[in-house]
Amino acid sequence: AGLRGPDIVIGNLARSRRERIDRGLADALDLLVVCGEAGIGLELGLERVARELKEVHPDLAAELGVTVSEMRLLSDRIEALHNMGERVQLESVRAIAATLAQTLRYGTPLGRALRTLTADFRAARQTRMEERTARLPVLITVPMIAFILPATTLVVAGPAFLQLITALEKMQ
Repeated sequence: AGLRGPDIVIGNLARSRRERIDRGLADALDLLVVCGEAGIGLELGLERVARELKEVHPDLAAELGVTVSEMRLLSDRIEALHNMGERVQLESVRAIAATLAQTLRYGTPLGRALRTLTADFRAARQTRMEERTARLPVLITVPMIAFILPATTLVVAGPAFLQLITALEKMQ
């Protein structure tokens, strides 16, 4: 327990943090699209999104804050975005970092790239939700058999069983 326990606890905490960050990415992208279309640059837009999401998604806001700080300190802003993808270790964050790096490198419009990325994220999220709902009937089967079937059997077969007992008593 002393050897494997800390690794398991830290792994669970890291997975939980990644899930919380993943949940807030759609909101962050929406806010970043608004900032980009308002003419705010990438660095200031990320800072604004981090400030706005501080209460709702604190893990994501902290990660964006670290990324903004790195963008200011490092000579290459693309490296700061790459570092964010490596820190979080989520494929969706890496995709965002790659898209933002592409807009910086090639000068493509930030709003258009983020709109495309947001549409992809929404489609992926909807697909995940559909997969979860498709598994629901399988998960509900066992509790239904364990709890509902005996009660239904009792209600349906109970009166017939009582009549059978009454008929057997009259025969004796």
